[in-house]
Amino acid sequence: MDRPNILWICTDQQRYDTLGCTGNPYVETPNLDGLAREGVCFHHAYCQSPVCAPSRASFLSGRYPRTVRVRQNGQDIPREEVLVSRVFADSGYHCGLVGKLHVSACHPSVEPFMERRIDDGYKVFHWSHHPGRADERALNWPANEYRLWLKEKGERFTAVPRPETDLVCEGMPEAYHPTTWHADRAIEFIQVNGAFDAPWFLSVNFYDPHHPFDPPAEYLERALKRSMKAPLPGPGPRAPAPSPFLENEWKNGAYNRLKEYRWENLSPQAHRCLRAAYWAMIDLLDHQIGRILDALEKSGQMKNTIVVFMSDHGEMLGDHGVYLKGPHFYECSVRVPLILSWRGKLKPAVKENALVELTDVAPTLLELAGLEVPEGMQGLSMRSWLTESSGADEFRDTVYSEYLNAMSWHTEPAAYVTMVRDDRYKLICHHGKGLGGELYDLLADPEELHNLWNEPKCGEIRFALLKTLCDRMAFACDPLPVRRSDF
Repeated sequence: MDRPNILWICTDQQRYDTLGCTGNPYVETPNLDGLAREGVCFHHAYCQSPVCAPSRASFLSGRYPRTVRVRQNGQDIPREEVLVSRVFADSGYHCGLVGKLHVSACHPSVEPFMERRIDDGYKVFHWSHHPGRADERALNWPANEYRLWLKEKGERFTAVPRPETDLVCEGMPEAYHPTTWHADRAIEFIQVNGAFDAPWFLSVNFYDPHHPFDPPAEYLERALKRSMKAPLPGPGPRAPAPSPFLENEWKNGAYNRLKEYRWENLSPQAHRCLRAAYWAMIDLLDHQIGRILDALEKSGQMKNTIVVFMSDHGEMLGDHGVYLKGPHFYECSVRVPLILSWRGKLKPAVKENALVELTDVAPTLLELAGLEVPEGMQGLSMRSWLTESSGADEFRDTVYSEYLNAMSWHTEPAAYVTMVRDDRYKLICHHGKGLGGELYDLLADPEELHNLWNEPKCGEIRFALLKTLCDRMAFACDPLPVRRSDF
């Protein structure tokens, strides 16, 4: 059997409920909906951290953030860690990356040229951490290929604030938008590598729909019209706050410091515009991903290519009175879209209830490609379950996620938070003296509005889930180095 190509598409900060196939009537995602129809669509996939670098280091290594030693934004992944791209490269794959990597510190103040890399296996490396800002020098790098591409085309990066809120801008036209640049580079890679015998592995890491919210004007206008029928986010701040971190962001804004995102500072029109802009960015993503899938089809490589679509973590988007991300484990923050497709090899299915983790993606791809899973990987391969099972809709009993001081701005108290959920309940533990936690019955309370942590009638449930959480934390310890003998 020819070894399959791997096309791994990952968006940034896209919550699970943002595709037509996951029930959102306010987005236009025909290409991703089509991919879901011919693949396996997971409705309960969870990231292992609600923040970029820990999540990305985790799913690219198949290891938990604490184990891969990237539990914070701004940390460098140790050089001895092995990403799945390295494993594919060592097995003869041509490996490429387009867009963001973010498994090490990524700020011009410490990495003035580009993100530090380990031996990650990527030989083609079209890197752009984010588009930058309108100011050419602010938060930008000389190796930002998107900005170099703009310069070649005689264009400057622009973003025009909207009257509803300056948190939303009319961004670059579609022809010059960062999302289009990602798609162009991916198509180029697919077409070039299709002429060679070696299999290929391509990571396409789009920056959108991560803030700043700046879709092309025509996409935003269409989304604004659709959003008039959509409910506004809610509820807003309410007492008692289920966590001290949420309470701090109600006072200080997103990231505990961006006061422009404070709920009380935003009008209903601003809330609606923010939602519309987010959905518009996803509409644009779908259109550009459609171009990539068309190129794959036209090149004759679709049947021998495993396609993955997912996101690194979610987005609060105003729910529970908060925007962006942080030490929050609501479904909108940790539950993400996940689609796996391999035409003729994976039977199309919708996994409504199956709990899966993003750590499971890397070992699954390796086994589907007939490669050995490294002993350091902690995720569970889904290969047998997807290809040989009788259609069971259960995979994991629980999913686990963690936020261990992952961002520098959450202080007083410092945010060390862990989460476990089973098929009904979610428990969130706020670690530290005098701190409690959260407990939600997701069957009776899917919007997670009623914290049952202190409910006496739920004491046995809380105890059982705390024991499960302790187990998950214990089993997240590093399996490396491998034991060589009994003593």
